[in-house]
Amino acid sequence: MLHKIIAVYGNSYKTTTAINLAELITRRYPKAAVAFVSIDDMQPALPLIFPKISSDNSFGKLMSQAEDMDGNTILAMGEPAKSNLAVYGYNKGENINSYAKPIDTKIDDMYMYMRSIFDFTVIDCTKDVMGNKYTAKALINADVTVNLVSCDIYGLVFFDSQKPILEHSQYHYERFINCLTLNGAFEQDTMEMSDLLSAKYVIPYSKKVAETINMGLAFEKVPDKNYRSVLTKIIDEIVGEKSAEDLSEHNDD
Repeated sequence: MLHKIIAVYGNSYKTTTAINLAELITRRYPKAAVAFVSIDDMQPALPLIFPKISSDNSFGKLMSQAEDMDGNTILAMGEPAKSNLAVYGYNKGENINSYAKPIDTKIDDMYMYMRSIFDFTVIDCTKDVMGNKYTAKALINADVTVNLVSCDIYGLVFFDSQKPILEHSQYHYERFINCLTLNGAFEQDTMEMSDLLSAKYVIPYSKKVAETINMGLAFEKVPDKNYRSVLTKIIDEIVGEKSAEDLSEHNDD
């Protein structure tokens, strides 16, 4: 059985990584139903992903509706990026004060329905696990968390400050995949930082990938082979051999 929730957390390149993980999953498993959910209400994702968006669909609108949530409502509020990919996020001009904050049970219901509707749900988290309930609940509900840490002193400080929080049992730290993210501006000692942060993967900096996002071409094929290769390895670990077999059977239906 699939229905994996993948939280993308950390201090750098969260949105870019989450977008490209979702994109690669749709290509690797073309019959899987995939959702990309950006919960950032400080820097809304939809204007970045779809700069010419005309829809009034909004994650904030979805979560603020008075009626009980259900699968049909969630499906209706998704912005289709591909035939098998629905995108959710705050829309242009929205911010943290645009909607009333939902109660905890509604957030739990949202993740429950996402899990039941989609084979994979990729959550683009904020880095504020204590201040953002969507982020905290994403880590609690996730089957796996891709934890991104910049390969510099800022990443080390962030990692050291957050680890005591994340090691609380509710966040399932044993399910974290720690990854270093590289910055193209300077040389970085990846070996030493990997040891310090127990990082399993090093995600390279890619100017091509950054340009693709900045041009409003999110969810196009990841243009950098080396970058794509690392994310593919992460996806393979997330899915696992048994789930891949299940997905193969699912795709044959």
